[in-house]
Amino acid sequence: PSLSAIRRRKAGELLSRTGQVSPAYFRMAAGLSQSQLADLIGTSQPSIARLEAGLERPSYDKLVKLQSALGVSFDQLMEALNNVPNEG
Repeated sequence: PSLSAIRRRKAGELLSRTGQVSPAYFRMAAGLSQSQLADLIGTSQPSIARLEAGLERPSYDKLVKLQSALGVSFDQLMEALNNVPNEG
């Protein structure tokens, strides 16, 4: 299987385990690594990692880019972000 297929499978496993969508779920469902998503939206991989861990909240501009890159609605993305505990 391709890396994208493996990431999509892991997304399903994540959703089954947590019962909630998250930014990591949408990224994996899109078949993207953190680095690939970062490249698509013009940011760094550590920034994506912080966002997925709840250590960073994205700006509006980054939200729009994330929404487009992940192929999700704004509401879906906001729900996913709200499902991540805010550690920062």
